[in-house]
Amino acid sequence: MRKLLITICIFITLLSLTGCNDYDLKKPLAKIENRVITIGDFVEYYMRATKNGRPVSIPEMNTKNDVKEFLHTLLIKDALVIEAENRGLYEREDFIQKLNRKQSNIAIEDLEKTITAGIEVTDEECMDFYRHISKELVVNAISFNTKKVAQEALERIRNGEEFDKIAREYDPYWSETGKAKEGVLTYSFHEGIAETMELKEGQVSEIIKVPTEPGYVIFKVIEVKPREVEPYEETKKGIKRYIEGYKKRKVIEEYQNRLLEEYDFEIYEDNVRIAIDGTDEDIRKATEEKVILAKIDDEYLTFDMLFPTGEPSELFNKVKEESKEEAFESLLEIIRKGAKNKLFKKRALELKGYEKPEYQKELKDLKEEWAIDTLYEEDFRPTIEEPTDEEIREYYYKNKEWYDDPAEVTTYIIKVENEDIANEVYEKAVGGEDFNELVKKYSIDEPSKKHNGLMILLEDDEDYPEIFKSAFESEIGDITPPVEASDSSGYYIIKLVNKKPRKEHSIEEDNIYRKVKRDLIHEIETSEDVDAKCREWMESILNKYEYEIYKENLDETLRAVRDKIKERGPVPVIEPTKKKKRKILY
Repeated sequence: MRKLLITICIFITLLSLTGCNDYDLKKPLAKIENRVITIGDFVEYYMRATKNGRPVSIPEMNTKNDVKEFLHTLLIKDALVIEAENRGLYEREDFIQKLNRKQSNIAIEDLEKTITAGIEVTDEECMDFYRHISKELVVNAISFNTKKVAQEALERIRNGEEFDKIAREYDPYWSETGKAKEGVLTYSFHEGIAETMELKEGQVSEIIKVPTEPGYVIFKVIEVKPREVEPYEETKKGIKRYIEGYKKRKVIEEYQNRLLEEYDFEIYEDNVRIAIDGTDEDIRKATEEKVILAKIDDEYLTFDMLFPTGEPSELFNKVKEESKEEAFESLLEIIRKGAKNKLFKKRALELKGYEKPEYQKELKDLKEEWAIDTLYEEDFRPTIEEPTDEEIREYYYKNKEWYDDPAEVTTYIIKVENEDIANEVYEKAVGGEDFNELVKKYSIDEPSKKHNGLMILLEDDEDYPEIFKSAFESEIGDITPPVEASDSSGYYIIKLVNKKPRKEHSIEEDNIYRKVKRDLIHEIETSEDVDAKCREWMESILNKYEYEIYKENLDETLRAVRDKIKERGPVPVIEPTKKKKRKILY
């Protein structure tokens, strides 16, 4: 298995430590070629490797032999890195591209941090936001592809036509399902939401731009009601993060707009109109030929940024059908956004934030992880025999249930302390009282209560078998009589919203065959036999290089790492993971 190799990659994060107590963290513990492992290096690697728990493959650090064992792993890691350097792996194009991408990401992140460093969020701003989220609106919504059509619909509503009638005419969801598109609206900084939150029952909002995708929406307020929120002190941090994130996005956007004004930027609108006035074939041809859409100084944006596959999306075609000008403006906005991102990246790379000392460890980690993974993939993995078709099929039939889609139930649940309360709540629920309100009033199950009682479970769920069984045996819309929790911690009243039976799959399906093959290869790679061979391979690389352990410093290292473990506190032992059935979705 790659257990040791994976452990090595975990260790690759290295921080500098300063001295403490009666040991010197800068003392050398081992040396391989020109690379030195200090006591501080050893302690930091060990603490990071056991941060969330100690894998059984990592020693507990009770003796000098434990130090030697873990140190041996670090020596193997360094040997693999030296081997990669000697083979010139870092001069390869695939590594250079990976490094450039990482440097770009770091440079962009650093520029964002620099220009947003002065942002502050006051207590008054947090409290004001908290006051606004103390209510929520139950709304019906009509969705539109374009503002032009949304304006037509809103004008008809303002002139007295029924909201529901307009909804069925304009929104396919309403007409195809026969149901209202209902939701809950809460306060946010998105344009138009603050004003909508001031509406009363029965009132209709202005047109609001959908933030995450092209489109617009009009809301009708069905109910205004108080929202159950945690006390201010418990929500303050989250509110502060939200406001801070909003302010940062605004600052970055303003910075990008200024950049666009600084540079020579021109959009070739005639070329953009190929997407509006041309045929699908014209669009494919323009994408393939990378027709120029815009110029920024000496750089260009080309047609493939609009339609990477060469095919316009169904949504874009609908927008174009309703309003060519809105479709055109949407493309111009994509181009402007692409130009701003390109300029932001260009400025970030000019500033070379990735050269700052605080990022060097991250770049070193990338370098070492890539080297180790590349050596494994190119040297050792080819020695592992691929499973035959017969072995793949045998593995499938042994584990067939892993590849079926399990039965699923979508429920709302109320958990209460005892049977008497459960019977009382059940009578209220079947008597017609609002189930979600009963959840808020009675349920003691906090995770589901945060989602109005929603709980989605998969077949053979290990934690809530009683809920799945009772719900799956019910009909959609049914409310079950009280069901005792399997751990005797209370009783559940369950309302079934939807259920799906188990769906079986066949090994003859291409995607299933590939998945079975991947799983079998993973099982082979993690077998004891392959693990032993992998260790032999790594040992063979270590033995190519001269290394030395400074045994006189082992005791000091043991004291240092044990002090750090004591300071952190105990962590659980992590057993090797086994393949588990998919189970719970909350």
